[in-house]
Amino acid sequence: MPPAATMQLTSFPICLVMNDYLLRLAPWPCRRTRRGAARHQRRRCKKIDEVALMGRDKRNERGAEHFTKMLRNTMETEAWRALGSVAQALYVWIKLEWRGPQANNNGKIRLSVRQAAEKLGVTRNTAARAFHDLQAKGFLVVCEAAQLGLAAEAKSPAFEITELPLPHATKPDGQKLYLQWRPGKDFPVQKAAIHNPTGRKGRGS
Repeated sequence: MPPAATMQLTSFPICLVMNDYLLRLAPWPCRRTRRGAARHQRRRCKKIDEVALMGRDKRNERGAEHFTKMLRNTMETEAWRALGSVAQALYVWIKLEWRGPQANNNGKIRLSVRQAAEKLGVTRNTAARAFHDLQAKGFLVVCEAAQLGLAAEAKSPAFEITELPLPHATKPDGQKLYLQWRPGKDFPVQKAAIHNPTGRKGRGS
């Protein structure tokens, strides 16, 4: 046998790797190790799938990455291309507030203009216009109007993401109003009323 083809034999069993013949040709100890690794990989993939289905879970956010998904079909629609860049970026942040199909909060998703402005690094007026843009193109619907009041009583509007189903919906998909949008045919926009524009209790600050 030529020197290049020689193999030093040891007491450790040798695994023969040949496509689908790996498990059949490998000695028993190595075969068990391979099967254990495959079983571990299947469990790991199942865990990843479970996390993806859960959506947002505040209890697990410290221990795992929090993410959402953007669908190519949605991003290739005429309505999406008509959105401003700030509105497109805001839509991702709003989808991050959805808790997933198991704890579906669609229709009660809340993200204030102030919070959106901070996340996007823009002014509040720019963030407000982005909310209006998403409503006009059919991506968002206001389900509950904003409630102004003291810090403990004030609430931002509650939104429905039309791409996603509502809780207890019979259909697996949402309304997807953006598919019906056409240039010059905007959907109604509900704007929050400003009851205190000049400062505290209506007085100048």
